[in-house]
Amino acid sequence: DKLKAEGRTISCPHYPHSAEDLAVALELAAGKDPTSNSNSSDAVVGVVSAISPWVEYILWKSGRFNHIITVDYNPPIVCDVPWIKTKNLTSFATEVESYMTY
Repeated sequence: DKLKAEGRTISCPHYPHSAEDLAVALELAAGKDPTSNSNSSDAVVGVVSAISPWVEYILWKSGRFNHIITVDYNPPIVCDVPWIKTKNLTSFATEVESYMTY
């Protein structure tokens, strides 16, 4: 939020505008107006292989996901962020069925 307030981006330096592009794509795929911040959900979404959790932040800020899991061989250390869980690939593989909804 601080970077955005300063007019900066959280996009990766090698992928300019990637954070902004992801936010727009997420909203368009969901059929939601990108300028709206409503329709919060209890859905759980997982992001695989994100050492720097910028994708997770974009998903959370979209207002559509309150619970996000980031999965990697070496999960990032995320402190004092209640809406994100980190899992290593092995533990996630044994738990993946518990996250599935049909």
